Amino acid sequence: MSKTKSIICLSVLAVVMLFLGVFSVIPSFQVGIYDYNSPLSQIELGLDLKGGVSATFEVDEESAEGLSAAALDEAIENTVNTMKSRLDALGISDATVARVSGSGMNGVKVEIPQSDNVDNILDVLSSKAELEIRLLSADGEIITDASNIISAVTVSDPNNAGYYAIQLQFNSDGRNDMADATSGLNYGTDSIYFLLDGEVISQATVSEQVDSEYSLISGNMSYETAQAIAVQINYGAYDVAFSKQFDQNTISPVIGDQALQFMLIAAAVFIVAAIVYMIVVYGMYGVASGLSLLAYTILMILALAYLPFVKLTMAGIAGIAMGLVLAVGSDILIMERIREEFRSGKSFRSSYESGFKKSLSLLIDIHAVALIVTVVLWVFVGSITQGFAVTMICGIVLSLFASLAVTRMFARLFMPVFGETPSLYKLEKQEVEQ
Repeated sequence: MSKTKSIICLSVLAVVMLFLGVFSVIPSFQVGIYDYNSPLSQIELGLDLKGGVSATFEVDEESAEGLSAAALDEAIENTVNTMKSRLDALGISDATVARVSGSGMNGVKVEIPQSDNVDNILDVLSSKAELEIRLLSADGEIITDASNIISAVTVSDPNNAGYYAIQLQFNSDGRNDMADATSGLNYGTDSIYFLLDGEVISQATVSEQVDSEYSLISGNMSYETAQAIAVQINYGAYDVAFSKQFDQNTISPVIGDQALQFMLIAAAVFIVAAIVYMIVVYGMYGVASGLSLLAYTILMILALAYLPFVKLTMAGIAGIAMGLVLAVGSDILIMERIREEFRSGKSFRSSYESGFKKSLSLLIDIHAVALIVTVVLWVFVGSITQGFAVTMICGIVLSLFASLAVTRMFARLFMPVFGETPSLYKLEKQEVEQ
């Protein structure tokens, strides 16, 4: 590549990185009627950093009648697992759910991060979610229930713009039940009723025999309401019911805002120190590595802000720190390999190409092992390591990309601009002993 093209490319990259960097970290501001929220301000904080709400749901005595102690234990354990599935479906990945017992009370305690829809989440969790479809009235004959429903999906209401509905998919038994029950009705007059925990959530007038794999629950529902019902239907009813009232308390964050700010400052100091070290030790290659590390940092901020399954926790901060160390270590490995190639007598350009090429397989192996270990921790240890695992996986992917693509790109662009003088890149030939 010519010197002019390299200068143009470097200039464009510098402008792009400066733009993304500044607008990723600056405080939110307002321009006219437009509110700008920077990616850094949009990073969702977990329960330990932001605080949240705890709620204790007590098992309703009537639902536990006739159950042995062992059967009740199993029912509550199944209910805990169903509750976790509902939370995962709602995007609440770092909540904790555990059984509580003692003093004659059996129940489940849930801790969720603070959010704008805490009340809706708790309503979803407190409902047993027994779905029934009845004929002619709310007290009429049961046509079918949730056991014959394959899935429930939130969709736009085709008959009511601006509202949402739940599309049910029946298995063969459910479809046959609906077809048999709606055969021979007074079409245009008779109705079927959809009930959740005994309360009517929708009523539909039957205009013809319902012989379809799908059916629609509608009724001027918002997206949040429809999604909550769909989640409850998808993951089934609890094995036990809870009392209508539940204890709700506020959870304070483990660390305060000031401590979180100090952690951000420490991260910035580490990044600056790493960049300075790389420049001092590896010259222009260190500059390329420093720019790559800045790109890594910007991409990590964007990932934390916009990936739907990422939420920052104390464990997640540890994952980010490990990712930064991995990114710096990967560049050091590449630079040292380039030095070895140059000391062995190869030319400047040949050492550069060979250094990156020979580092490729080793870096892939290192990142693959790190990825496997992280996934194994996530799978077998569970929610305790989830915050760490998610950010660590992001760090592994971004580290490999930064080292093998970004660092190499900047190093290649520097050569036509600054020349290929070995001393600029801290390269020295091996001295030959006399």
